[in-house]
Amino acid sequence: MLELALRYARQGIRVAPMRPENKRPFTEHGIKDATTDEDLIRFWWRKWPYAWPGLAMGGEAGVFTLDVDVKNGVDGWATLTALGVIIEQSTPRIRTPSGGTHLIFKQPPFPISNSAGKLGPGLDIRTTGGYIIAAGSETAEGVRYEFMVGSYLDAPEAPAKLLELLKPPPRKEPPAWEPRARAWLIGRLNPRLPSGHRKPRHCRSCSMTSEPHPWSFKWACPRRTPFRSSCGRGSSPARPARRQRRP
Repeated sequence: MLELALRYARQGIRVAPMRPENKRPFTEHGIKDATTDEDLIRFWWRKWPYAWPGLAMGGEAGVFTLDVDVKNGVDGWATLTALGVIIEQSTPRIRTPSGGTHLIFKQPPFPISNSAGKLGPGLDIRTTGGYIIAAGSETAEGVRYEFMVGSYLDAPEAPAKLLELLKPPPRKEPPAWEPRARAWLIGRLNPRLPSGHRKPRHCRSCSMTSEPHPWSFKWACPRRTPFRSSCGRGSSPARPARRQRRP
């Protein structure tokens, strides 16, 4: 398995060691630890000699995988037919031990995300942040992941219909009322109102005209420090003196 991992690393595909029993990464950060550093790969395979090479999709590899499953009563090929996606016979493909197929395509010019069953039953996408088990890996029963057609370096463009399904929906424009509602809300939350809406106050310590604090509903002196209601010499804006009762 070490030579297999090194072969893919030399092709520029980042590699990480995977557990044969469940296809989970051995390393702490999973596929994020994948690398083309041969010294690190040799270290990993000395530590886990039976690990399967996991290949990081997207990014530097420049390819993504459409995983077509045929198991548990689900037929991914039938789903592709129903979606109108036509796969050319020359498309690089890997046969998996479970009877499924990995179809290899070039990464599209727009961002796509990993998914399981989002396109339809039996269809998974593996791209940046995802991985597949490398062709050449072998199960304990002697069944291999193996290329049926082509290689990773021969990846073609994905079919137009598939790209259409993978393309993210266009960003929705905000409704016409939203900017007005946002302006109204900001006006309600910001206490700094136009002149004439509030009576002026005066700082108790320096007699300067106080104004609303921009981050709170408190009044503050223009000489203030944040969140203080006066310039520091007084604790709060002056209040009008109460009329004294005559004895």
